[in-house]
Amino acid sequence: MRVVFFALFMITNVGLLMAQFMIPQTTVIKTPNGNVNHTTYSYHQMPTGSIGPVSIKYDFTIVLKDSTVLNARTRIEYKDSTNIVTVKDKNEKRIIKPSETVELFRILPDGRKFGGIATDSCWLFQCTKGKINGYSRLADQNEDHVVAIQTGDGPILPLSKDNLLDMVGEHKYCIELIEKKKFIKAIETYNKEK
Repeated sequence: MRVVFFALFMITNVGLLMAQFMIPQTTVIKTPNGNVNHTTYSYHQMPTGSIGPVSIKYDFTIVLKDSTVLNARTRIEYKDSTNIVTVKDKNEKRIIKPSETVELFRILPDGRKFGGIATDSCWLFQCTKGKINGYSRLADQNEDHVVAIQTGDGPILPLSKDNLLDMVGEHKYCIELIEKKKFIKAIETYNKEK
């Protein structure tokens, strides 16, 4: 009995040590009495930048549609179907949605501007550039978080099997990867082709 208990204790603690980062994921449940936010938490290894629906804090410049420019150290929040940033403006807490902005950007360590395109519900940051461009809702350059794709100057579309199949055409290996739901690998492979 002691051996079983010890084994379970070690498995649990080793798992907790390896997964040091707790990610909240909130979904909205529609009920007859109104919407209810339901949050669950899952453990993940600590990332170098950000992971899943959680953004780390960055020094952002926010350009509003009325030409106001705000600078704030904040994070993009993913609590609802619409992303937001919270800033202090004239000593008051202000919530800003993508639809209120022209752009939101940060300066990378090498001095380049890394900007997010404002959409109705989020900012899209280009994290993959090539024949297929990839966009993330996170303000980092990690292509593992791609949620939208684009070819050339065409429309930015959600990352989906059908949209990606249309973009790779008859590229046999990419089609195989897409069928296996290895979308990021398919984009990387397609972008390496000449």
